Amino acid sequence: MDTICREYIKQTQMLFPIIRKKERIYLKSLYNDLIEYCDINKISNLQELFHEYGSPAQIVQEYLLSLNEADLKNCLKGFGIYVVLLFQQYL
Repeated sequence: MDTICREYIKQTQMLFPIIRKKERIYLKSLYNDLIEYCDINKISNLQELFHEYGSPAQIVQEYLLSLNEADLKNCLKGFGIYVVLLFQQYL
């Protein structure tokens, strides 16, 4: 069960535009919630968890929608810098 939750968190983490301290705290809390949810509901595979708890994309979308405007700007500003630097490597 722990393996299923770790994989879910791994897939969710990959979808975040940037991982700051706030996102790490959120992911840790999500992981703890998932462990409890999986224990209570006897989740046995990742697809079951997706169906019952939501997809990683839905989780990230809900997180980003919950941010206030300033936090969202900071998050996306950092992501924009990363994208520019990434593309400069290939030019």
